[in-house]
Amino acid sequence: MNYRAFIVGGHGVNFQKPSLVKAFLSSMARIKKLANESPVVAVNLSNHPHKNNLFANRDKIRQGESANPFISSSNFFQFIEQQEDSASKKIKENAPLKKTGNPNTSIELNVKALVD
Repeated sequence: MNYRAFIVGGHGVNFQKPSLVKAFLSSMARIKKLANESPVVAVNLSNHPHKNNLFANRDKIRQGESANPFISSSNFFQFIEQQEDSASKKIKENAPLKKTGNPNTSIELNVKALVD
């Protein structure tokens, strides 16, 4: 049987320029769109072993698990969601604060400016 695989070459958000943050999030959205096209991506070929549970999955195979743990569309899409969540968290942590009465509103406004 054939499976479609995908590798994401960069996992981090670069804050040198707001346009790079926007590009990262746009890339994640594009990857999701492409990965959902038939045949749906079922194998995450990550360039970091902890991002696709490489060693844990290897151990499952060695222990005789019947299903191949490396073949999982849901695992791939969970990985993409984790990347988006991580980027959003980093954006909020690194967003410049505006001097207003409500710091939470300021952060939201600045995060929105970075990704819009």
